[in-house]
Amino acid sequence: MYYKYRSFSEFSIKELLYQELYFATRQESNDPFDSKTFYEFSANENYWRNLLEIVAEKFTGFKESDINAAAKRLVSLSPMTYEQVANLDITKIIFESIDPKNYPVSILFSNEFKALIDLYAPEESYFTCFSKVKDDPLMWAHYAGNHQGFCLIFQPINGALNQHPFYRRTSVRRESPNGIAPSMGMGLPESFQFIPVEYQDKAESLCAFCRLPRGVTNFNLTEGERLKLATIQSSQYVQKHCSWKYEQEVRLSFTPISGYLYGQKVNLSKQERLFHYDPSQLVGIVLGAQMSAENKVRLREVITEVLSRRELYKQGKRVLFNFMVFEAELSSVQRNLNIKPVELLTLSKNYQPSAPEFDRFYSEWEQGVGIEFNGMSSVRVVISE
Repeated sequence: MYYKYRSFSEFSIKELLYQELYFATRQESNDPFDSKTFYEFSANENYWRNLLEIVAEKFTGFKESDINAAAKRLVSLSPMTYEQVANLDITKIIFESIDPKNYPVSILFSNEFKALIDLYAPEESYFTCFSKVKDDPLMWAHYAGNHQGFCLIFQPINGALNQHPFYRRTSVRRESPNGIAPSMGMGLPESFQFIPVEYQDKAESLCAFCRLPRGVTNFNLTEGERLKLATIQSSQYVQKHCSWKYEQEVRLSFTPISGYLYGQKVNLSKQERLFHYDPSQLVGIVLGAQMSAENKVRLREVITEVLSRRELYKQGKRVLFNFMVFEAELSSVQRNLNIKPVELLTLSKNYQPSAPEFDRFYSEWEQGVGIEFNGMSSVRVVISE
């Protein structure tokens, strides 16, 4: 099971009531390096020359000596990050490299160069964060309003969190006059895989030239090599510095299709990044150790309303789970938290810890036991993470 910490607010109440899940950008994260990619342009003169030749094809009058001079200048500045190259004064480099000097052509060349670099720049990754633990005091302090908030508990199905069966977002469409079609849609997954975050002391730089058109590197990759490269590139989206290791984070994420297919960068709006999760996979809640009695009552009311709709979700093939309510307590003998079960809610009845059946139901809940509905029939199943 995975855990999502939330501060108590009307906003988080709305999220819970309507099963909302917002996928953030790096700029919206509290870690400025979150999902940041590290690409480097090396001092490979052939690659620089090939890149310049691709841009020069749009113009007439560029001599081989002009391209070679500009390539050598770029080599002297390398290695450079993707951001450094995107902000480079290419106009000056081209102007100083070509003979005869032509400032207007240098500006036009620079514009084409920057447009190509921007078009193939690393895509933005959108993500939402969970944790493997529900009792970490720092997580409660940092992400649950100083222990006054709550922690939602999710049961993965096949390692994933499904979209809401009634409110699925299946695609995003863009007008793409410069793309491979005048209007293009990007498909969105029906479920999002939980991906563990990898913690590292140092980030490894990847080949920035490999992001550009194949004519730059002239690599002729096999399908296996291409997939391996794509995996290595996407892995940086789920890497963080070791200082964040206490979070024990797992995340859901997705990345838009490469901009070159659209002829433009594709960034999703906040509304396009707002999803609704399958309510049957919300299987519990932990109330913060310093949550007020009034807010506990409010949350119980919301949970009751959310669970009352479960009968609606028996259509088709569905798995429903029992729901656990916990309360966090500050330990009186150690600097840690105790997570105490206070109630178990089944489809037909609620159980307190003192009930004879409680331990059995609680054990089954921990094992991922649910009821699979398929039309009018149902069967008891165990769902693995």
